[in-house]
Amino acid sequence: MTVTVTVKDNPVKKALIRYFSSDDKESGLRVLSAMVSVGLVLSVGALAAITVDVGWHSLWHVLVHADWTFALYIPVSVAVSYLGYTIAYREVANAEKCDLSFAETLRLVSSGFGPLSPRGGFSIDVRELTKRGIDNDIAKQRVRVLGLLEYAVLAPATLVAAVYMQVNGLRAQSGLVPSWIIGVPLGTIIAVWLLVRYHRRGRPQTWWSPLRNNLDAIDDLFTLLKSGRRTPTAAFGMLIYWAGEIAALGLCIDIFGHRRGAIAVITVGYATGYALARRALPLAGAGVVEGLMPFALSWVGFPLAASILAVIAYRVFNLWLPMIPAVISLRHLEGQGR
Repeated sequence: MTVTVTVKDNPVKKALIRYFSSDDKESGLRVLSAMVSVGLVLSVGALAAITVDVGWHSLWHVLVHADWTFALYIPVSVAVSYLGYTIAYREVANAEKCDLSFAETLRLVSSGFGPLSPRGGFSIDVRELTKRGIDNDIAKQRVRVLGLLEYAVLAPATLVAAVYMQVNGLRAQSGLVPSWIIGVPLGTIIAVWLLVRYHRRGRPQTWWSPLRNNLDAIDDLFTLLKSGRRTPTAAFGMLIYWAGEIAALGLCIDIFGHRRGAIAVITVGYATGYALARRALPLAGAGVVEGLMPFALSWVGFPLAASILAVIAYRVFNLWLPMIPAVISLRHLEGQGR
């Protein structure tokens, strides 16, 4: 007798559809274990693919000459970045009278930075903000504002770093530095132009939905920036976050590359390697960052072998070691909801 299982009745597919289509789906231990495992496989796979091309001999030569003294300072940089993001997150969320405590915000930040959701850390943020009494649409808008604030701080900083590289003749792959010098102002002009047209036409609902959502988020970001009390704190917190992240990567480069004092170069390489911010990427960018960041660092002048090892160390310290507190934080948040 032949038994036919139709796709419609497939329980695995139904479970996957429910999980990926829901913004407020809580994650059991099995799902969390699966997400972490998938993230680890993607990370290792991306790095292994690059390593095969570079060759083990080159990596070993860099590894035996590593200066591990700098590794002592990397956890401090990562902790500073978490602290900065927590400050910025709390100001953005509490603009909607959410009244998050610092401890609650830190749990949200740590859980969103781990590879615990295939929809990215922002989906966890939406779920948890909704639990705290914020309307779902407004919670999504707060999350978009938070993401825009990340780039509102990182993009100008990278622009300044790119100008510094251009003026001082610091070498990089052809076109990389000019792309930042031209792209940041041009992107800002286009965004402002679209926002003006959007306002003049009375916020038409016929515009593409993702575009409308992002334009509304830009509006909310301007409102946040114009609020006298929250602006300095939110911007300062995000600045501290990026400074801690870039410092952590710079220390990892110092371990293997022995090239110090190149803050502008590291900033441009870092910003180029992150196609999207970590919380916006599925599984905290596992596989994506490992695949892009070594090449981005090599484009600004660091040897590829040293860049690969630096990225491995960077991801160990900023992603995998904080995994235990991230899981604990997420389970605590979900327990509060129940």
